[in-house]
Amino acid sequence: MKIVSAKMRGALVEAGASETTAEATAADIGELAGEVRIIRWMLASLLGAVLTGFGLLGAAVIQILVRLP
Repeated sequence: MKIVSAKMRGALVEAGASETTAEATAADIGELAGEVRIIRWMLASLLGAVLTGFGLLGAAVIQILVRLP
């Protein structure tokens, strides 16, 4: 589903684009904004998983170092 920004569409029409071109461009920009939102969510999840992994690795290293003579 494409999201059309009324502000973007109005700005494009005001800048001289035709109605159909402005509608299509605003829809494409709305679709890109949705994709960027998904990518940001995926990156945040990946960062959380990586930090959790480093935390677990650090805890294991500390446990090993504590038990060394």
